[in-house]
Amino acid sequence: KPERNPLIYALMDQLPEAAAIRKMHSQDTSRSAENLFDFLSGWLDGPPIYVIKKGHPCLRMRHINLLIGQNEYEQWMLCMKRAIVEQIHDEIFLEEIVDLFNQMAHHMINK
Repeated sequence: KPERNPLIYALMDQLPEAAAIRKMHSQDTSRSAENLFDFLSGWLDGPPIYVIKKGHPCLRMRHINLLIGQNEYEQWMLCMKRAIVEQIHDEIFLEEIVDLFNQMAHHMINK
């Protein structure tokens, strides 16, 4: 069974510099973790679990209730990049995937 508790949420809990982005999530991050796992499965060319369960991700629309600015973007990317570095050891792939996450996270800025 794949890991369904992404490291990103543990990092949000651990890093004081990620406090604002952590406050945007429920105390229990299991639902967020499952949604992220499901989304990433399809986004990374695996089974489209998220689409099957909930339809098109429409990320900006699904996050519109959250005020996401440069600070929140940077905090999320800090946690995601650290989580990725822990799991990907191929430097070329690592650079490419961080760039993709960076583009996606930047697209979420709405303030």
